[in-house]
Amino acid sequence: MGALAAIFVQPVLALVWTALPALLNGEMVRGSDLVTLTGLVTLVAAVAVLAMGVPAFHLLLRVRPFSSRWVGALGFALAALPIALLAWPAQVRSGYSASRSWYGLDVTTVVNGVTTVHGWLIYLEGVLVFGVHGWIGALAFGWVWSKCRTTAQAPVVSAR
Repeated sequence: MGALAAIFVQPVLALVWTALPALLNGEMVRGSDLVTLTGLVTLVAAVAVLAMGVPAFHLLLRVRPFSSRWVGALGFALAALPIALLAWPAQVRSGYSASRSWYGLDVTTVVNGVTTVHGWLIYLEGVLVFGVHGWIGALAFGWVWSKCRTTAQAPVVSAR
């Protein structure tokens, strides 16, 4: 049950962080785009939760008692570390430069093969967004797990 909570909170977060700001700005968002986004986010979340989150949670329980703080930190790390490694700004060939729009500003991200401050800020922002997704998913998982555990351990009161 906890894994389902961790998985299905992710498309809600993705919609809130992507579609809601666009809609509030009066932009059109196609329904097919929302369906594609939620489907892909759910798929990635399911793989991450089932392949990394659940096993890591059980390992965590072996070394320390349940704590929302530790579960949240674990979720943050499990989500942030892979994207931090995969998206690490590589040193590119000399002479290469790149720029992009960031919150409506045109910023230079690479100059002559070297990542700029804006490049690093964009990188860190991406890592933090994934980490926050993991943190919220882990907290949802932990909350449901603790409620199910409490219910399962509650004394049975018989009606006489």
